Amino acid sequence: MRDLPDGPPRSAATLCRRQQDRVLVILNLGRERAVTVFDHPALPGNYTDVFAGTDCLIRRQEELTLEPGEYRVLHVTQIST
Repeated sequence: MRDLPDGPPRSAATLCRRQQDRVLVILNLGRERAVTVFDHPALPGNYTDVFAGTDCLIRRQEELTLEPGEYRVLHVTQIST
């Protein structure tokens, strides 16, 4: 597990990697909207939001805004060619 720098206080993000899989979890535990800024070489990929079932393209440098109490769990499997 690798912790990623997060934005405002009361927000948190972590990137878990195992073999081909990556799971990115972003939490806003605060009472205000939070903007979380990432810049990490392990991030890029076409993730699936685990709960919404929607696709989400994440770049190395990314900015995500979460409403109070909102969280996102994103998953991607990198296929080796």
